[in-house]
Amino acid sequence: MRLSLLGIQGSGKTTQAKLLSNVLGIPHLSIGQLLRTFAEGDTAEAKQVKEAIDAGQLLSDEFTIRFVKQHLTGPDYANGFVIDGFPRTVGQAREFLDSLDYLIHIELDEKEALWRLAGRVEDRDDTSLSAVYERIKLFKEVTTPVIEVFRVANKLIQIDGTSSIESIHASILKALGATSA
Repeated sequence: MRLSLLGIQGSGKTTQAKLLSNVLGIPHLSIGQLLRTFAEGDTAEAKQVKEAIDAGQLLSDEFTIRFVKQHLTGPDYANGFVIDGFPRTVGQAREFLDSLDYLIHIELDEKEALWRLAGRVEDRDDTSLSAVYERIKLFKEVTTPVIEVFRVANKLIQIDGTSSIESIHASILKALGATSA
């Protein structure tokens, strides 16, 4: 199974992706974490990526598509994967529509997301209040149309993200027709 999880920052997409990875026996790919690791590099491109991430901005489709494709070409991903935080734009969605079985959108309102993020303790430069607001704004403006691309293709699973981690996980498994081990 080839899955992608989307939701605003704080929606629990990485948590759910890790749980799905364990239950389904497929690797988890956190695009955000991979990009943050890449941004620690000493190249000009890494510095540009770091600046964009710290400001809560999206990277170009060209870079992001190339970056994701490079990671998915490994043999570990031949039998399926679960990605979180991708695709973020309509261009990325169209490029990967045939490569994904489902997009799982974890729905969470902005107020609840901010409440959850306030409780996190993370040593990340992209969790400043201004970066979080920028990410939420970008999600509404740029990423929300991605959801429609997958809806039209009958590849969208909508999940209510306001309940417990366990309840959200059970809802995802039910929608996929899978059971936990």
